[in-house]
Amino acid sequence: MLVMSDTTPFLTYIVGYLIGGGIFFAVLFFVVRSAVTEGLKYYVYWRERTGRDTPPSDGR
Repeated sequence: MLVMSDTTPFLTYIVGYLIGGGIFFAVLFFVVRSAVTEGLKYYVYWRERTGRDTPPSDGR
């Protein structure tokens, strides 16, 4: 006969939060990685187009 202890619902919630948090951070990781990759692609394009290595400091 299967008997649930008093801590089983608590452990279920903990496991659920860990899985949900893991999914959230995995999605966050891929979104940030994609944004950084696109930014680097644009930087390389800009560098090839302008012939400069660093953007001007005055915003032009």
